[in-house]
Amino acid sequence: MQGIVGVRFKRLIMDDTGLMPKSRAPRPEQEPGYKRVVFCTGKVFYELHAERERQGKQNDIAIVRIEQLVPFPFDLVCREIYRYPNAELLWCQEEPMNMGAYFHMQPRLESCMRAEGRSTNGRIPFAGRPPSASPATGYAAVHAQEQSKLTHEALDLDYNTPWASRGTA
Repeated sequence: MQGIVGVRFKRLIMDDTGLMPKSRAPRPEQEPGYKRVVFCTGKVFYELHAERERQGKQNDIAIVRIEQLVPFPFDLVCREIYRYPNAELLWCQEEPMNMGAYFHMQPRLESCMRAEGRSTNGRIPFAGRPPSASPATGYAAVHAQEQSKLTHEALDLDYNTPWASRGTA
């Protein structure tokens, strides 16, 4: 059996805008003009990417895909936090808050922020469906509306998760 030549798994996939090519060094050249870094995993990236292009926010919002959740790629996430020193971090997922990776990612992203000397209020902002007993509504129209809402929240620079303004958790 032959493998696919030149293809490998990437624990983290960097944003495809800004300074190119992106440095893979632990301390890459910083890109201070970005206002937000949206961390996500899976197919929600494609909807976020398309909407960011449509809104023309390529120079304001970076989208970083964390493809390996366990073991967590602390080195790579810290590198991306360092790369965007003025950007707010946000986690986006399609699943309800209590079903996706958020509660796994949140303390790890917080650890990376502290390691990079960034202030934190105890919770990473979240864009996604609210907690639910069901993974989906069962109605295509409601699903599309929720999907549009979470995509717009992730890319709205004025959006803040309700608890984010409460101060330190």
